[in-house]
Amino acid sequence: MKEKVFVLLMFLCLSSLCSNAQKRFSLGVFQDIRHALFRHDDHGHVPLTIDAVVRAKYHTKGGDFGHIYYTGGFEYAELVGNFRRYSLGLGYNFEKIVIPAFWFVPRVEMKGFEFGINLNYGVIHRYDFVVGSYGFNAELSYKLLSWMKLQIVNQRIQRSDILKTMSPTDVDLDFLDMRSSWFFGVEFYL
Repeated sequence: MKEKVFVLLMFLCLSSLCSNAQKRFSLGVFQDIRHALFRHDDHGHVPLTIDAVVRAKYHTKGGDFGHIYYTGGFEYAELVGNFRRYSLGLGYNFEKIVIPAFWFVPRVEMKGFEFGINLNYGVIHRYDFVVGSYGFNAELSYKLLSWMKLQIVNQRIQRSDILKTMSPTDVDLDFLDMRSSWFFGVEFYL
């Protein structure tokens, strides 16, 4: 009985959101550029290795410069131990990119381009363990159509799975145990 009440409440909440949403939901699909094209390393990753991210967003009502959005994501990579990461995040999307005038350079407005940033927290499933992981994304997108954008995403996530599986001398991580990846993909408004 409790499950049915919970499902009914979730359905009512989601249906009320959907009925008021005008281009508020979007779904993005991205592939790591290095793993897709260039990566051939000591770990056995060859070009065309799958490292895909699927991200759903809920966009709030816009302001003067942009809008806040909530995001949920899933990443899967064909790495040893089957890397999977589930995350939730909060971000801000700047809907206009303007380069101000200075000295002899005129003011430039980059029409169709948007820039977004988000902070997220998630869990990494790899081998037989689960570890927490925080992250940061920076996104540059170009609106092709009113319902579709091309995006380049720089994803920096804490790779706590590497810390657990490798010795400290073998770990090649950045500041705060993070690793950066570049993704290219498409985002669709639903």
